Amino acid sequence: LVYQMATGRLKESPFPVMVVKQLKDAVREELRRIRKERGWPAFDKPPAKGQWVDVRFLQDAMEVAGDPDHKSMNKFAEGVRVGWRRKMPRTPAVFERKKQWRLDISFEEEDVHTPANYRSSMDRKEGLTQQFEKDERARFMYKTTYAKAKELWPDSLRIAAMGATEQAGKEWRYTHDATHGIHVNNEIRPRDRPRNPMGGDVKRMVSELSSTPGTVFSLVFDVSKAHRRVLVHNLDWGVQACTDAAVPPTADDDTVWLNLVGT
Repeated sequence: LVYQMATGRLKESPFPVMVVKQLKDAVREELRRIRKERGWPAFDKPPAKGQWVDVRFLQDAMEVAGDPDHKSMNKFAEGVRVGWRRKMPRTPAVFERKKQWRLDISFEEEDVHTPANYRSSMDRKEGLTQQFEKDERARFMYKTTYAKAKELWPDSLRIAAMGATEQAGKEWRYTHDATHGIHVNNEIRPRDRPRNPMGGDVKRMVSELSSTPGTVFSLVFDVSKAHRRVLVHNLDWGVQACTDAAVPPTADDDTVWLNLVGT
């Protein structure tokens, strides 16, 4: 199985759905046993609606394991806020405080405008529309009218420009620019500073493991559309708007697309 993963031959999960369910049931039973043994009340959080991730299952396991970040899953369950014009939460037991940001928060309000889509995306407009429709079927996006969007988000509707970047050997990737024109990213200030392992860290770890018997190699993998499997709170859907048209919407019946998840 590891060799199949390393050589790119694995195209779908090798674990049968029923086996995964049985494993989760076994873990849930173990979590219940540990809670009872510790004298803790049973885990009774209401199920998360509209999420792709089993948020409450993770939260239960995190709390039992002593993960100080487990309380943040309450926000995850109801849909996360993107942090636009609001103070973002901190998890000091896990992360250092972030004190610097690349984007300047000071800009003139009159500089905020709805930009046109980039030529890179309009040169392949059919592909952009097809991607939006595909995301709508996956419940990642929602199509509405300009009038309805203004009604629901009168103060926070920000329609971003869409661009397209070519990926070697893959389809074009469409990108949501929440910085230029609409300045949404400028007004988001994460206060936690995550540190990600770099190449040197991996090299050091492999080097240390190489002294043990056997063959050692590292395998990097990625979760498909991971950022698009986290539901965003509906109060913030307006700041994640965009269009597949060549010009920004002006008429009430013009189409507006909303991202319901991370862009």
